[in-house]
Amino acid sequence: MKPSGGWIKFHRYRIVSTDFQVSESFDPSCAVSLHISHDVLITWQTSGIQASQQSRNPEDKNPSGDLSFLCRLTLGISSSDGGLIVNVVTDGYFSMSHSVPEEQRIGLSGKNAPAILYPFVRAYVSSLTSLAGLPGVLLPTINLIQSKSL
Repeated sequence: MKPSGGWIKFHRYRIVSTDFQVSESFDPSCAVSLHISHDVLITWQTSGIQASQQSRNPEDKNPSGDLSFLCRLTLGISSSDGGLIVNVVTDGYFSMSHSVPEEQRIGLSGKNAPAILYPFVRAYVSSLTSLAGLPGVLLPTINLIQSKSL
């Protein structure tokens, strides 16, 4: 049974860190490889600070009392010549209805949260590389829901 209002509610995201390195020898025509990893840090809090105890942002309050969780998406990009390296760590803040059965919570959050965050990180990387005076790196669209690696 699907809860009213959807399974997962996305509240916001935050770029935690960015490592951007480009060398003079970088060849924009080189192939770029992509590595994605994620951790879903489940806290299942029903009130107070949403997601991580380390968060001090007042926007992280969860007034509805839904179950809150944080997804950390880490994305790494490198060119085949080693001239471009980009690493981005992003936190996504989510909540889930109490009506989601407990046995489904981990599976739903582990697949859906990274899939929701990826387009934001994809746009960020494109903007970052373009604003750096490089040809923009446009990451492929990826179906993270059906991915076996996540």
